[in-house]
Amino acid sequence: MGPPRRTVPAWLTLALLWCAAPLVLAAVTIPPLLELQPSKEEVLFTVNHDPDQAPDPFTLPCRADALPEPSYYWLKDGEKYDLDDEEEEHGRVEMVEGEGSLVFHDPRPEDQGTYQCVAENSVGAAHSEIATVKRAMMANFPKSEPRVVTAALGQSLSLPCTPPEGYPQPSLHWVLQTSDGGLRSLNSPRLTVDEEGTLWFSYVTPEDASEDALYACAASSATSERHVYLVEDEEGGLQMLEDEPHTDPLISLDLPTEYRMGNWVYLNVSYPGDDKSTLPESNLPPVKQYVSDHEVTALQGDEVKLYCIFGG
Repeated sequence: MGPPRRTVPAWLTLALLWCAAPLVLAAVTIPPLLELQPSKEEVLFTVNHDPDQAPDPFTLPCRADALPEPSYYWLKDGEKYDLDDEEEEHGRVEMVEGEGSLVFHDPRPEDQGTYQCVAENSVGAAHSEIATVKRAMMANFPKSEPRVVTAALGQSLSLPCTPPEGYPQPSLHWVLQTSDGGLRSLNSPRLTVDEEGTLWFSYVTPEDASEDALYACAASSATSERHVYLVEDEEGGLQMLEDEPHTDPLISLDLPTEYRMGNWVYLNVSYPGDDKSTLPESNLPPVKQYVSDHEVTALQGDEVKLYCIFGG
């Protein structure tokens, strides 16, 4: 028989395991995994030049889960983006404490570019989607006096619109602007606005003549997700509503919105033999006015409008 075997008490085994557990846990490391990151969609911002108006800030989100806690930095146009002392001092651009989100409190034109967030710790790094940031803006219409256009009764007519420069491309529609600045809608199946902003009359009637109002091309450019609707009231005027109306709106807009009007036209209607009792011809042959290009390229999921406008 050999010497008696020595056994370790169960309580001592448990105590040793309990003491070793923190050492095992302390050795666990997790590389950064992004929980928040910028969208793939384009980020638009506006620059405020009015000192009496508050700027419109925007944020590029970035936050990661990691062990140990990650540090963050950003790449702008492929180069490391450093917040200089002036920006940090005045708080124009700052990184949110405890995460990597970048807040632009007072955007400027030089903030345009591509941005990518990088979260890193001792065991790895994670790169966010690349966000494209662009300034949304719209210039004024070129200055011009109202044009006088004379159209023959019953004939087709087009009023072109020369839109102002802007990004994103402004949406265009036409309204009647009264001498006191009021707006009236153009709500007729005879009138169509094509994708280039031209107003087409399938045929001209006496009611189309300008009396106390001018035809005006209106351009709008949306820069946020606040939605409003333009609807026609009982007297033909336009009202702006934030709640979705029960009837189909004439146009829907995203606000804050740049809104411009120009290319004013005073429309006269001429009658055969200057006889205003003459009625328009009811059997005019169809005339092609505008047709979209035969080849249209679009990304999957995008909305595409094709136009086929005829007069007569």
